[in-house]
Amino acid sequence: MKKIYTAFFPVFLLLVTACKKDHPDIFRNQLIGDTWELYETNAGNSFTVAPFVNGYYTFKSDGRLEYQDKTGTYEGDWQLYHDQNTGMRSMGFHIKNYYAITEIFDNIEFTEVGHFTATIITSTQTYKLKFKR
Repeated sequence: MKKIYTAFFPVFLLLVTACKKDHPDIFRNQLIGDTWELYETNAGNSFTVAPFVNGYYTFKSDGRLEYQDKTGTYEGDWQLYHDQNTGMRSMGFHIKNYYAITEIFDNIEFTEVGHFTATIITSTQTYKLKFKR
């Protein structure tokens, strides 16, 4: 019996360590340091849903956020949240230009390398915003 445990322990150890870890820092580190473009949305140019749709987002490690488009560069801040019960990740950000804009993405998930989808859920519709590096 001891030989069976000895034989299966390395396989078990390999399976446990090979699984993807959904640690908040791993998720956060995927966002920071790169520039992200909002390339597709079902919100159209609806200012109330996606006020900054024609530019590039840069998430900084210290919680600052830069948004840049043809009219200029705007600064703000961002923060990730994780619901332990549902497993959903959400993000809040605040950008200041002529006036302040605050947006909450109700769920964020990485769909493939260099891509993530942010979801905004309102009382009447669900909006999907797709970002790429």
